[in-house]
Amino acid sequence: MSVEIRRDTEAGPDALPLAWDEFDLLLGRIRSGSVVPIVGSEMLVVEHADGSSTHLFDWICGELAGPLGLTALAPRSGFSLNDLVDAFLRSSDRRRGQLYRRVHQLLQGASIQPSAALRKLAAITDFSLLLTTTFDDLLYRAVLESDRPNADRTQQRVFCPRHADDLDAGWQREPGSVPVVYHLLGRASVEPDFALCDEDVLEFLVAMHAEHQSPRRLFDMVRGSNLLFIGCDFPDWLSRFFLRTLKRSRLSAEREQLEVVADTVVVADARLGEFLRRFSYQTYVYPGDAISFVDELYRRWSAGRPGADGTRSVAEAHAVVDASEAAGSVFLSYAAEDRLAARRLRDALHAAGIDVWMDDQRLDSGAAYDRIIEERIRDCALFVALVSNNTETRDEGYFRREWRLAEERTHRLSSRRRFVIPVAIDAIPASNSDTPTSFRKVTWGKAPGGIPNEDLVSDVREALRAIRRAEAGG
Repeated sequence: MSVEIRRDTEAGPDALPLAWDEFDLLLGRIRSGSVVPIVGSEMLVVEHADGSSTHLFDWICGELAGPLGLTALAPRSGFSLNDLVDAFLRSSDRRRGQLYRRVHQLLQGASIQPSAALRKLAAITDFSLLLTTTFDDLLYRAVLESDRPNADRTQQRVFCPRHADDLDAGWQREPGSVPVVYHLLGRASVEPDFALCDEDVLEFLVAMHAEHQSPRRLFDMVRGSNLLFIGCDFPDWLSRFFLRTLKRSRLSAEREQLEVVADTVVVADARLGEFLRRFSYQTYVYPGDAISFVDELYRRWSAGRPGADGTRSVAEAHAVVDASEAAGSVFLSYAAEDRLAARRLRDALHAAGIDVWMDDQRLDSGAAYDRIIEERIRDCALFVALVSNNTETRDEGYFRREWRLAEERTHRLSSRRRFVIPVAIDAIPASNSDTPTSFRKVTWGKAPGGIPNEDLVSDVREALRAIRRAEAGG
């Protein structure tokens, strides 16, 4: 299944929607070990012995409504227990802690098994740190019972306003490391230290901002990771606050990391979707439910594993570069913020019959990925670098590594050999730009917004012809 996501990456009326297969992008980052999944209540399907299934929160309401005398309990709205908590607190002589203890006792005495979707998610071994926003143990048990390395040593950590576990000082997120399942909103216990309703969630998020309560090692790791939100199912205002809390910076701030959201609430909420498009430029929304997303993600991840059905892994497939193709291609380098312009330039060059390779995913981490980029820059015929006000204001970025590799290659080439072609996509000045020396020594091309003029297309074509003539001895 190829899912098309459309979102604006440039402000203004001329912005064009992008269509991309988010699984290709996400799988690359998952395999690099830089993705942290955050699992929510949409995934809590209880499977019964007769083959039927119920959502865990429906089951809790059904089991507790009678014993607690809540016969007028309204049907739940979404995957939440707000109605249960509200009905309980409105009844006479009820203390909040009583309800939390009953929920804990109910879960302790039940023989509930993790759903198939949770087991598939737990089996993805590239997820060494998994976060959950629910108070049950189903995700932890799914990881514990999986066939992944060190599954029997899986750690379970919990945040609550009164106490916050942190990651071990020596724990590293790497292949084969001991898995960690972290409960962001508490774990069911005899104390009311877990989130049953939206008000509880709000209190937890406020506590996360308190310096003395924050699990610093955990938040440092989350802040530097790509985040995968799976069925967290928070309402509009809570989703915004939750995402902002985990990123620890303005959502509109420039960053290389991305977020992918698979959540029916976000898909159905036009206002929340518009907010993410306008202010959280690196957040992508999957247009479906969480369980179907996990099914497809697991299928693709399994198919791409080394040795699975005789296929190569994604990294291996990218690493196999046909020599003739690599030698004749143009390497297109760009900053993440300029992806739309890069695609426009690539498409224009393709239309002119020029072979172009660009990293359409910006995976930006992992040794295998670094090696692929190094090989492409080493073997390409021309290095075309998009230079913009975005690159000028960025002190750090993967594109600067690509520029450095291209600069190093120029030192090994003859002074007669043309290799680097900088291309300005806005009003960036060439003379005093923050670019390598070799960039400032040559004439720049122009492609406003990524749309090249005829001079640039002709220049690239002629440069490639000159290289081929030289290689042919003519």
